[in-house]
Amino acid sequence: MRSFYEEIKASNECYNLKSLAVNGDDIKTFGIAREKRSKAHLIFYLNGVIEGKCQNRKRRIVGISERKYKIIKSTAILVKRISDAFLLCHKTA
Repeated sequence: MRSFYEEIKASNECYNLKSLAVNGDDIKTFGIAREKRSKAHLIFYLNGVIEGKCQNRKRRIVGISERKYKIIKSTAILVKRISDAFLLCHKTA
């Protein structure tokens, strides 16, 4: 009788970072994470693949990365504008 691990490995399912379709170099290429944070991003994508939320395909993961990055970038710009407006209001008061 095969173990659960052997079945996953035999069916080429993604079960660890090494079997993920992207790696740290890909994450850096996306421009999303610095070296320190790339492992956290890889773990995020691995969990998504294991939970069935994303296919283990580089193109799919890149798409998620790009959308996530756009949201983060947009939020950062918005926070900066609000902060600048707040500071401007307090300078004139």
